[in-house]
Amino acid sequence: METISIASFASFLTFSVAGAYWHYRKVCRTGRHYGSLWDYLFADYPGRSGTVGIMLVGSAWLTATSGTADFINPQLVWELVRHGELHVPSIAVAYLAVQSGYAFDSSINKGSIG
Repeated sequence: METISIASFASFLTFSVAGAYWHYRKVCRTGRHYGSLWDYLFADYPGRSGTVGIMLVGSAWLTATSGTADFINPQLVWELVRHGELHVPSIAVAYLAVQSGYAFDSSINKGSIG
């Protein structure tokens, strides 16, 4: 039976949620949404927000099962930093996670004006 690292899964999910939040902040900054985060997620179009949530969890699951999310496993990153090394693939996978969250929210969750 195959196993995954919960820390890797959670790290990828955290970075992708940060990307989705980044998109929400941009929507607010550009005047496409004036309500709160709660309004954006649940009041305007809750189905779209739910779809984004499922996509974020699904992408975190797929990257964890493929081993890609292991590059941002906190234990690995901490050990490398402790030894004075910067793990470039970790930066790339963290960037991928943030961008995937941003892209999912951007393409699915449009919010509303008002």
